Amino acid sequence: MILPLLLFIAGVVHLVIAPDHLSHSLVHGAFFAAVGAAQVAWAALAYRSKAGASRSLALFLSGVILSGGVVVIWLFAHLTWTPFSESPHPVDWASIVTLTAQIAAFVVLLSRAQVDILPARVRRFVPSMLLAGLSVAALSGFGIWGAGMLAEPYFPDLWHSHDHHHHDHGHDHMHDHGAPTAMTISSSVYLTIVNANREADALVRVSSPQAADVMLHQTVIDERDMARMRELNAIPLPPHSRVTFSPAGNHIMLERLQADLFPGDVIELTLEFASGRSVTLSVPVLEDAPEGRLNFFNEGGFQISGVWARATRSLDGRVTMRVGDYEWRLPIGFPLPRVPESNPMTADKVELGRHLFYDKRLSGNNTISCASCHVQALAFSDGQVVGVGATGEAHMRNSQSLANVAYNATLTWANPNLLTLEQQIVIPMFGEHPIEMGITGNEDAVMGRFRVDPQYQAMFAAAYPEQADPFTWRNVVDALASFNRTLISGDSPFDRYLQGDQTAMSEAAVRGMELFFSERLECHHCHSGFNMSISTVTANSSFDERMFFNTGLYNLDGQGAYPPDNTGVHEITNSPSDMGRFRPPTLRNIGLTAPYMHDGSIATLEEVIQFYADGGRVITEGPNAGDGRANPLKSGLIAGFDITPEETADLVAFLQALTDETFITDPRFSDPFTTQLDAP
Repeated sequence: MILPLLLFIAGVVHLVIAPDHLSHSLVHGAFFAAVGAAQVAWAALAYRSKAGASRSLALFLSGVILSGGVVVIWLFAHLTWTPFSESPHPVDWASIVTLTAQIAAFVVLLSRAQVDILPARVRRFVPSMLLAGLSVAALSGFGIWGAGMLAEPYFPDLWHSHDHHHHDHGHDHMHDHGAPTAMTISSSVYLTIVNANREADALVRVSSPQAADVMLHQTVIDERDMARMRELNAIPLPPHSRVTFSPAGNHIMLERLQADLFPGDVIELTLEFASGRSVTLSVPVLEDAPEGRLNFFNEGGFQISGVWARATRSLDGRVTMRVGDYEWRLPIGFPLPRVPESNPMTADKVELGRHLFYDKRLSGNNTISCASCHVQALAFSDGQVVGVGATGEAHMRNSQSLANVAYNATLTWANPNLLTLEQQIVIPMFGEHPIEMGITGNEDAVMGRFRVDPQYQAMFAAAYPEQADPFTWRNVVDALASFNRTLISGDSPFDRYLQGDQTAMSEAAVRGMELFFSERLECHHCHSGFNMSISTVTANSSFDERMFFNTGLYNLDGQGAYPPDNTGVHEITNSPSDMGRFRPPTLRNIGLTAPYMHDGSIATLEEVIQFYADGGRVITEGPNAGDGRANPLKSGLIAGFDITPEETADLVAFLQALTDETFITDPRFSDPFTTQLDAP
C-alpha cells in the first residue's frame, strides 16, 4: 500500500503544478503533465495488481523510471543546469514533496525487490535493470530537451514563452515581441443606499452598457489578515435601512469594460431589486473617493448618494490602482509590482524613503547618499565604470539603474538568493567588503542625526504611527524599499509607439525595433516583456524567472574563467557551471546608463552590439586576455550574427527610444532637499 501511495502523491503534485509550468513553456508543462499522469496511473496499477509492484518485472522497471529516474532529472534541474532553462530551478514546497515521495518510493521498491520478492533468477539482474532504468529516465529528459532545442527555431513559442507574467488588473500588456494585447479592464463602484420603503428588499442585479459583466462583491479579511473578494448573489435591504458600499466592504465590480475610465467620464449604471424596482444612475468617474457629498438620487423609494466609479487611468494616461492604503499610478501595460506582506506600501513611507535616499547623513561619514550612485538624470545609475563608496573604496561592479527595480526577479548582478529590496538594501548600508554607505560601527551616530531632526521626527511618526519609537533600522530599510518600488519607468517613445502613436519613434528606430525582435539577432530572448528583461516578476507571476547568463565577456584560461574577483553566480554557489553568469538587466533607459556590462568594461552601445555580433569578446593582452567567443560556459544564445553599420545605427536608435524623459524628470522621484531650497 505504501508504495502506490508515494508515487500517487508525487503524481498529483506534478499534475497540480503542470499548468503553471505550461505558461512558462509548452515542453516544460507537457513534461510535468506526462510524468504526473504516468505516476498516478502506475500507482493505480500497482494498487490493483495481485502480484504487487515488486513481483511484476514490468511494474518494477517502470516504477524505477518514475521514481528514481525522475529524481535524477530533479537533481539536474535544481542543483546544476537544467534541461528546461539556463539556470537552476528554485526549490519550493512542490519540489520538496515530490522529491521526498519519489526517493522514498525508489528505496522501498528497491529494498523489496532485492530481498525476496523477485525470483532468484531475476534478482541478480536488479543492479543492471536499475542502471538501465535510470539511464532511460535521464535520457528521456535530455531527449525532450534536445527535441525542444531543435524545434525552437521553427516553433519559438514551443520552448520558451518569452513573456509569461500574468496580469489580472485589466490593462494592456506586452507579449513576446512587444505587440500590445488587450486584457480585461475592470473597475469598481461605490455608493450608499437607503431603503425608504416599508418592505424589505434586496439589490439582486446591476448592469451597465459600458461593461460586459457587473457583479456584487464583498471584501473580507481572512485568517492571515489578507483582503479577499467574494461574489454575492444579493445584498439585503431591510426596511428603512442604510447600506454603504466601500473598498473595505460591499462594492460593485465592473468587468470587461469597453474602454478605460478616465477622471471626468460618466458611466450609466442600472440597479435592479428583488421587488422588481430598478433605478438607473449617471455615475461620475473619479480617481479617489470624494471628500464631501457628491450626488443624491431619490427614486423608487430608494435614496442613493455618494455614487462614484474608480478611474482605471489617470489624466496623464497612467493606470490607477489602489492596493490597501496606497494608490499606484502605473504606465500603460504595467502590472502591479510584488510587495512583501511585511512591508505594505503607504504614501508616508514612500516619502520618508525618498528623503532618506537623498540624505548624505545616512552614510557613516556624511559624504554620500544612495543618490550618489543612483542619479535620477541617469535613470538612477551613476555614469561611472564601478561604484565608489563613502571611504573612496571602489566596488567591483557597475552601479545598476534602479528603473523598474521593483520588477527584478533577483537583486544585484549575480545573487540568486536576493529576492526582495528589503534584503538587498542592507548590503550597501552595512556591507564592509567593499564599504559603501559605511554605517557599520556608526549605527548610533547615524540614527542620532535623524532623531534630533524635527522634520524626520514628523515623517517617521507618520510612516509608522503605531510604533512608540519608529527610529529603527528596520523602518529605514522598509522606507527605502518602498520608495525604490515607485521608481517605475514606462513612458518612452517605444511605449507611445506601441500605444498607437506612429510618430513616436523615428523610421530608423522602427527598423531597429524589428532587428531587436528578430530571430537573427535574438536580443529579445533575454530582454523581453514590459520590463525588457526576462528576469522579471510581478505581483501576479505564477513562475519566477531567476535567469543568469554567461555572455562570453571573458575566458582567461580557455576553460571559461572570469576575473577572480568577479565571477558572477559562481561566487554564491561555487558551482563551476555558474562561472561568469550574470542577470540580464532591463534595457529601459539604456541610452543613459553607460558604461555597460557588470564591470562597466564596455563604453558605448555600438561596442555592446559589436560584442554580441562577435559572439563574445577577444582580449589580446593583459591579465584578462582570452577569447570569450570560445568560452565553453557561454550561453547558446550568444552565437554571433552579421550586422551592417547601417543596421547597427538603426539598433542604437531603437535602444535610445527606450529613454523615458518623464521618468528622469518626475518630481515624485527628485531630491526633496533641492526642491525645498528652490521653493519660493
